[in-house]
Amino acid sequence: MSENEPNLPVRGLSLMMMRDISGGLSMSRYAAKLAWTDIRLRYKGSLLGPLWLTLSFAVMVVAMGIVYARLFQIDLVGYLPYTAISFAIWFSWFSPVVMESCGCFTAARAQIFAAKLPLTVQILRTLIRNSLVLAHVILVPIAVFIWFGITLKPMALWSLVGMAVWVADGFAVCMVFGSICARYRDIPQIIGAVMQIAFYVTPIIWQPEQIGEDSRWLRLNPLFSLLTIVRAPLLGSMPRAENYFVAILFSLVLIGLALIVFRATRSKIPYWI
Repeated sequence: MSENEPNLPVRGLSLMMMRDISGGLSMSRYAAKLAWTDIRLRYKGSLLGPLWLTLSFAVMVVAMGIVYARLFQIDLVGYLPYTAISFAIWFSWFSPVVMESCGCFTAARAQIFAAKLPLTVQILRTLIRNSLVLAHVILVPIAVFIWFGITLKPMALWSLVGMAVWVADGFAVCMVFGSICARYRDIPQIIGAVMQIAFYVTPIIWQPEQIGEDSRWLRLNPLFSLLTIVRAPLLGSMPRAENYFVAILFSLVLIGLALIVFRATRSKIPYWI
C-alpha cells in the first residue's frame, strides 16, 4: 500500500475501498482455500477431523433439547426441531461470524504483510470458514427432521433469502468490527459480553409464544427478525412482512455503517495490526 494513501481525498478513498471489495470478491476461490485450510489445521491430528463438529453439536442439541423441553413443559416433537435449527444457525454461523470478525484482520497479519491482497479476502475467508462449519452441523437438524418424520415444504426455499441477508450482514459486520478491533484490542471482550446477552433475549432456546403478549417487544430486537426469516420457512411457516422489513432495514443500516467505517480505516489497518 502506498504511504500517501492515507492522505487521499474522500473520493480517492472511496475508489480504493470499492477496488478492495471487488478485488476480494473476485478472489473468492482463493479465500475458500484459505478457509478450508483453517478447518483442516483446527482438527489436524484428530481421528475424525471436522466430523467432531457434527458429533459435538449433535450431543449439545439432544441434551439441551430434552432438558429445556422438560423445563418448559413443551412437546419434544415440536421443540427439538426448533432447537436444532436455532442452535445450528446461531452457534455455527451467526455468533462465530460476529466473534471472529473482530480478528479477521489481526489474525491474518502475516498474510497481509506477505502478499498485497485485498483486505476483503480475509472477510470472505471468515464467512466461508463458518459456512463450512454450518455445512457440517446442518446434518444434525436434517437427522432430527428425519427422526420425527418431518418433511420440508416448498416455502423452505425462502430460508435461502434469509441466508443471503445474513451473508451480506456478515460481510458488513466483518468490515465494521474487523476494522475497529484492529485499532482497539479490548473491543472483542465487550462484543463477547453483548453476544451472551443477545443469546438470552433472542428466542433461541425459548419460543416467542412462551412470553405471551410481551412477545410484541421482540420487534425491537432485529436479531429476532433475522433469525425468523431463516428459521420459520424451515419449520413450515412464512415469516411476517414485518420480519422482512425489520431485517432488511437493519441490514441496510449496517451495510451503510460498514462502508463508512471501512472507507475511513482501510488504509490504516496494516499500520494498526
